[in-house]
Order: sequence, then C-alpha cells, then structure tokens
Amino acid sequence: MSNENNCYIQLKRESQFVNRFKKFKVIVDKKEMSKISNGEEIIEPVKPGHHVVHVKVDWYQSEGYEFTLKKGEEIRLLCGSPIGGAKVFIPFIFLISVFRPKKYLFIKQEG
Repeated sequence: MSNENNCYIQLKRESQFVNRFKKFKVIVDKKEMSKISNGEEIIEPVKPGHHVVHVKVDWYQSEGYEFTLKKGEEIRLLCGSPIGGAKVFIPFIFLISVFRPKKYLFIKQEG
C-alpha cells in the first residue's frame, strides 16, 4: 500500500450502538479529510511529517492523537466512544459527556 512518497493513516471505527447511525468527521491537521461510518475502515494519504488527528460528531470532538511519519510509513488508528455495552443504559454516563466532551470520543493507535 505505501509508496516511497506518501504516508498513510489507516483508521478503523469500532462498531458500537452509540452513534451507530452517525458518521464521524475525520480531522487531520485542522482540516476535515473524510467521514467514517460505524464499523468502517478508511485509509487517508498524508505527507511525511508531524500530524494531529481528531474525530468529531455533533459538538463532541476527541482529544488529538499526535504522531510523526517518515516517507512510506503508515499508522493504524482506532476510534469510537468509550460509552458502550451496558454503559449506554446508565443515564448519568451522558452527563459525563456534557462536562467532559473530549472524553465522549476517543482515537488511539491500534494494537
């Protein structure tokens, strides 16, 4: 997949009940690059160098994931919401998202 001039961000979104019908915006270096659906995996080419990636849905945005890629390298990232499983049915969990909105979504290196 990688060639010597490009780098790639491979982003996988967990399949979850929360936000299952909403697409997350994928923001790389403050620019919206694409959108990702529930359970989907995308690959975005980027230039070598330092990057910051966020995912966003509605008014929630994840904390930024920072990394540096050299020519031909790729990184595998995973995104989703920590609110899953039985937590979806606990009413105060959504209050946490109001007071700590950057904790409603996550993005991290896979593996």
